[in-house]
Amino acid sequence: MTHGPARLRAVVHHAPSCRVLRPHSPVALTVSSPLARHGEGRLTGSRAALVLFGAWCRVAAVSPHSVVHLPLEGPDLVLARSDTGLRPSAWKGIRAALSPGRPATLRSPAPRPSPGDDGALSVTEHAATLFLLGPPRALFQLGDAVTDATADVPHLRDVRRYGEAFLLGLADLDMDVLVRDERYRRRH
Repeated sequence: MTHGPARLRAVVHHAPSCRVLRPHSPVALTVSSPLARHGEGRLTGSRAALVLFGAWCRVAAVSPHSVVHLPLEGPDLVLARSDTGLRPSAWKGIRAALSPGRPATLRSPAPRPSPGDDGALSVTEHAATLFLLGPPRALFQLGDAVTDATADVPHLRDVRRYGEAFLLGLADLDMDVLVRDERYRRRH
């Protein structure tokens, strides 16, 4: 199942070196860094939150001058193309220099077929923020993989039994994607 373009409510901030896009409302995801957990990270959220994450990955893929900042539980998450020139060590200064921001509605691009591979995402942690930086195609592939994996959520036995289930392993990032939905959890 692929999802088409999504409308995203955002707040657009301007910094001296780039434009920072943030969701208007918090995305209910939890991320644990693969660096902090000795090479094993997790991205956990509801089906809706994971679909939104996929849409934000695609926005980052098509925005050469923008950085997507997702304030989350645990470390924050920054998604950006490698050609933005964003250095994780400069993030703390960029975050401090952000303008108040203005509301905007963005359209995330639809998933695209991705023949071939032109690079991988890099994972870096700095200033309590996890950075996923890479070429546009790699960001599209990440967003599409997470979005597509959510199609089977209503049929997953572990979601119904335990309230969460393994969805996807991102070997390149040493991260697992888990879906959590307490509504389906059996009451014991």
